[in-house]
Amino acid sequence: MIDISKDVFNFFLGAVFGFMSSIGLVLFKYYYFRPKLKIKSVSIEKGEKFSCLSLRIFNLGKRPAKNAIGTITIENLKPDDILPDSQFKFTRDIHEGYEKFGLIKDEIVYLKKGLFREIELEPIAWSEIGNRSSITIYPQMSRLLDVCRFIRLSDHHQIQIPSSKSWQEILVILKPQNYDITISVSADDGILVQKRFKLYYDGVDVTLK
Repeated sequence: MIDISKDVFNFFLGAVFGFMSSIGLVLFKYYYFRPKLKIKSVSIEKGEKFSCLSLRIFNLGKRPAKNAIGTITIENLKPDDILPDSQFKFTRDIHEGYEKFGLIKDEIVYLKKGLFREIELEPIAWSEIGNRSSITIYPQMSRLLDVCRFIRLSDHHQIQIPSSKSWQEILVILKPQNYDITISVSADDGILVQKRFKLYYDGVDVTLK
């Protein structure tokens, strides 16, 4: 039987304890200093013929949330929920300048009745110059994530969902009604925050509840 002296045993015990302590310190520092994203509030911008709904995303942590990407899921979406092409209304129809929504030309629409697919974890754009799909949110700061634009004409209403390129390339234009949606924001290091909303239409305007 091999005899392990007390000194050798204590050496190995100390080495194991030191290793475990260093791992614990690394995990503690990661947890304590990591970015912490939170969906805090709804921001509404209203014009005479439109409303824009955005969500304010905060980083409550101590490190930047790098490459933050926002996505939208619309639950139980059906082809009949999509507005016919002939009823699409764009920035020129509400008499706003292209610069209002960061456009360089008329908008295009990805999903139409003949091109239907489910909207699940589709990237949407941040309210930044150039409407980037990914940004860095620095500690104790926030950024706005565009969720929808409501077009409000005297005889016509519609709900527009942006793509990752924001209002220049619209993901889909929906009939005015209620929708259950989930907004997710992810960033590097596996950071993820999600929140469910009802996109609520009251016959006059829309809001997030």
